[in-house]
Amino acid sequence: MSVFAIEHALQPQGGAIAQLFIIFADTSRNKNVELFFQHIAKTFREAAIILATPSGALLHHKALLEEQTLNDEEVRALVNTHKQDIQGFIKAFQAQLKIEPIATALVGVGQLGSLVLELAKLEQPLAGRIISFGSRFAELPNRVMSLEQTIHLLHASKDKLVPVSHTVTAQQAIAMCEGDATIDVAHLPETSFDEELMKQMVQRLLTCVPLRYWKEAQGGGAEVASTEDETLH
Repeated sequence: MSVFAIEHALQPQGGAIAQLFIIFADTSRNKNVELFFQHIAKTFREAAIILATPSGALLHHKALLEEQTLNDEEVRALVNTHKQDIQGFIKAFQAQLKIEPIATALVGVGQLGSLVLELAKLEQPLAGRIISFGSRFAELPNRVMSLEQTIHLLHASKDKLVPVSHTVTAQQAIAMCEGDATIDVAHLPETSFDEELMKQMVQRLLTCVPLRYWKEAQGGGAEVASTEDETLH
């Protein structure tokens, strides 16, 4: 039994698929899920979009669906138990749709996003973009991170499920590990999966030039800042 349930799947009209978005969310009941789909589908018309939520086989699935806060030990157990499951899930869709990692975007929403952020530590990235809305690392990265991926951290400062401090420390850790990341914090919404942050995510995807391209253009000589940050109001 798969640990993820496929709640929704969209493919572009005409059959040509240029990008793959896989969204891992604690629940599909959030009214903004459909809005998020619309944002992606409207902007990336050649993208396939998959929404995956916890099945009964996922550790702590009931707590995730009911949006109960997991403690540090529970988050670590979730990641350690299912890090191979999520990699297999992603690779299966990439193979089926013939999409390379560089054209894949993985989105983690809420606490399930810990599984997505864990993938940022891989030596061979599974995605060109890793995106989190109100998520956290189970354990912060502590070694050099691949520049074949760009990480976008988005969080509402009033988020009660996962405190914004987790995203702030994540950005700092990624910078120390020479990774490529952006951070956006919104102060008005009470949930990180908010339309304002969704729109900001789309802007990041459209405008953010991966750090590796800057380094290549400079011949690896000059030092380049590894993170960007923005505060929304």
